[in-house]
Amino acid sequence: MRQVVGMLLLAAGVAFVSAGNAPSRSQRSETPKLFAIPYERGPNWAAGIPLQKQAGFEGHARHIQTLSEKGIGAEPLASAGEITGGLIVLRAGNAAEAAKFAQGDPFISGKVMTPRVFEWHVRSLKECFRSWPIRVAP
Repeated sequence: MRQVVGMLLLAAGVAFVSAGNAPSRSQRSETPKLFAIPYERGPNWAAGIPLQKQAGFEGHARHIQTLSEKGIGAEPLASAGEITGGLIVLRAGNAAEAAKFAQGDPFISGKVMTPRVFEWHVRSLKECFRSWPIRVAP
């Protein structure tokens, strides 16, 4: 799963901006960091029910729309044609601030989805592929 998440994070083509909630002075960092927050199905995910019919979907959709309007990247993730999670990419002062941002999503507070927060050190794709042991054929 971690390899899949890593590859998805690399492949994600999303916009990056600062998180909308300003951190306190003690939390503020000189330079905002980039965070990737993949969502996975949580304990309250209803098996056999599509994403759009899950409890809290309308609130989740409104929350994601709000994030999108602020320029935060958010996209669903699928496996075998079925949406199994999502990915948010944002700039925040620290991991706690990024996690707080995700907790505002009704899918997260309702435990339909579970987030994991990763600080994401992005390099150019050329540099990433040069350092990976896996080579992609042209």
